Amino acid sequence: MTVRVAAVACLALSAAACGQFSGVHERAVENGSLFTHAVPSVPATGAAEPRGSAATASPTAPPPSLPPQAEPSPTVIPQVNDPAATVPGGTAVPGGTRLFRVPVDIKGTLTYPQWAALFLQRIQAPVCGNNLISVVAWEDQEHTDAAWNPLATTYRLAGSTHFNSVGVQNYHSLDEGLNATVLTLEHGWSTQSYGWIVYYLQRCADPQTTGRAVNASGWCAGCAGGQYVVGLVPAVTAAYLQAYPPPS
Repeated sequence: MTVRVAAVACLALSAAACGQFSGVHERAVENGSLFTHAVPSVPATGAAEPRGSAATASPTAPPPSLPPQAEPSPTVIPQVNDPAATVPGGTAVPGGTRLFRVPVDIKGTLTYPQWAALFLQRIQAPVCGNNLISVVAWEDQEHTDAAWNPLATTYRLAGSTHFNSVGVQNYHSLDEGLNATVLTLEHGWSTQSYGWIVYYLQRCADPQTTGRAVNASGWCAGCAGGQYVVGLVPAVTAAYLQAYPPPS
């Protein structure tokens, strides 16, 4: 697996965005469980999410630089935040640049922020507070029951099954779901503006900045009344600050 973000060759798909069908990701979630919600791990079937508009993704230009070539990181989860470790960059979130320690064992149920940490490692992005907020908001916006697929990609892998009629997939393992998500980003890098999402995550950008990149991309252009992901960032930020208060 040696493409921009540890992917393999793209499977033949009828999806417009090489893994994403237009308007799949519409459902906004009120009062979501945010930082404690578990990532589903059992293949299931579910109703199709409402379809969004066919708005054109923007911005259309690729980011200034591509992520480095790398093999996938080990499958690990975050455990304890380290207030002494930070990454540079401005942020509106107190403690948003704090880095999180990541132990080597997965124990118990995988939560949204734990999956987010694994995903961030796969795309060579820091496991910082800003990025946990951004990815958890994205997961909570989808709020899907598809197995090992919290961002609800439609990317098909050998052995994956349909969760719903619009093609969101169930995967058989955590590793498969992470691979499929990375592949989706890779193959919509320029055409769907997914490269901008990775660009801002790799820089631990403010969650609203990363959220706007997700919102403007082809992942769900025009969904949730134009508030896809960005509308949930304030609530997820509050949950983050409650779960990981900034050091005094």
